[in-house]
Amino acid sequence: MCNKHRARWSLWLQGLTGLILILLADMLTAGVMVEKSRVVFSADRLEQSFSVLNSGQYPLVAQVWVDEGQANGTPELAHSPLLVLPPIFRLEPGRKISLRLVNTATNLPQDRESLFWLNLYEVPPAPTEAEKATSTQLLAVTMRTQMKVFIRPVGLAYPATALPDKLTFSLKAEAEAVELKIDNPTPYYATVYSLQLSCTGISPQQPATGTLDMVAPLSSSSVQLNGLRACQGKPVKLQLILLDDDGNAVGRERESKIE
Repeated sequence: MCNKHRARWSLWLQGLTGLILILLADMLTAGVMVEKSRVVFSADRLEQSFSVLNSGQYPLVAQVWVDEGQANGTPELAHSPLLVLPPIFRLEPGRKISLRLVNTATNLPQDRESLFWLNLYEVPPAPTEAEKATSTQLLAVTMRTQMKVFIRPVGLAYPATALPDKLTFSLKAEAEAVELKIDNPTPYYATVYSLQLSCTGISPQQPATGTLDMVAPLSSSSVQLNGLRACQGKPVKLQLILLDDDGNAVGRERESKIE
C-alpha cells in the first residue's frame, strides 16, 4: 500500500473511531441520574430517601444495593447494614422514583465515619420486534453507577466543616521521588478532588489519577511525586481541593518544605 493510500486509510479509521466514541458517549450519558453525588447518613436515623431520574429516551430496569465497594460485587455477596427499597424497579423515560435507605447498623465504630458504596445497575429493555426488523446491528449497554454512603456517628468532637483545616502535610525526599504524606486526625473521610504542588521554576505536579482519592479517618495516605526533587530547599506550595458533604469544592493552600 502506497503512503498516500495508507494516509487516507489512517484518516478514515480515525474518523470512524471518533464517530463511534461520540455515539457511545451519547449512549452512556443517558439513563439514570441521582439527585446526590453522595449520601451522609446520621447514625441515629433509621432511614433516608433520595430521588433517581430516568433522563434517557428508553425505559429501564435497575437493581440497587449497598456494599463495601468491591469492583465486581453483586447483591448476593454484599455486606452492609444499609438496605435499599425498592431493590429492583422499572423506570419510564422522564419519570422519577424515590429510593429509601434503611439503616440496620448496630456495631459500627462510634469514633469515626464508616464508608459504604451504593450500586445502581441499570439495564435497557430488550429490543422490540420492530427494532429488530429495522436494524441489523443493535447494541445494548448496561451501566453500573457507584456512590459513596457515609454513616456518621452522633456527637463527634467537631463538625465536618473543620476537616480541611485539620489535615497536615509533609514532604520527604526519597531516592528518585518525593513522598507526600497527608495525615487526617479527624473522624471524617477526606475526599480529594484535586491536589497540586509547585515551587519556583518547576511546573505544577499532581498525583496520578486514582492514587489519592480519599484519606480515611484517623489515618494517613502517602503518594510519590517524581517531579519535585528539584524543589529541594525551596518552599513548596500545595493547593488542595476537597469535596464536602454536598459534593461542593472546598479549597485550601499550604506551604511546606522537603525534608
